[in-house]
Amino acid sequence: MKQVEAKILDFDWVFNGDNAARFIHILTETDNDEVFACDQVRVFVDFMWQGYFDAIFNSLFVPFIFYFSSFILYATYFAHRSDANYYSFAFVGELITLVVWGKTFVTFFLLEVIQFRGDPKGYFTNFWNLLDFFSICLCSTYMIC
Repeated sequence: MKQVEAKILDFDWVFNGDNAARFIHILTETDNDEVFACDQVRVFVDFMWQGYFDAIFNSLFVPFIFYFSSFILYATYFAHRSDANYYSFAFVGELITLVVWGKTFVTFFLLEVIQFRGDPKGYFTNFWNLLDFFSICLCSTYMIC
């Protein structure tokens, strides 16, 4: 016969008021990585991860794939075409590509504006923010020129 070990964690405090949001904020701001070895934190992260994963995947990753692929398609195929046949499938494809790129560009531009407004001084000290900023600037410069 095998022995079974069961542990019960005091976890219901997370669902009272805004405790979950405050707890997540504390976890993101901590410099102590050992806090993630705590059973309660590991259970909480495992429990909440699927919801965060779905939100990140659907709200950021999928739009980025459309943004990236529409830019690559336009930059490599449509930008170098010179025929002016407005009734061709290539022209319709070019318009669709530009509309998809424009919509996703606005999405990521607004995301950067929100991040900048949250911390205007610290925005340009973060490498990833600089990468996003220059990516948006260079991409829009290419599309306009």
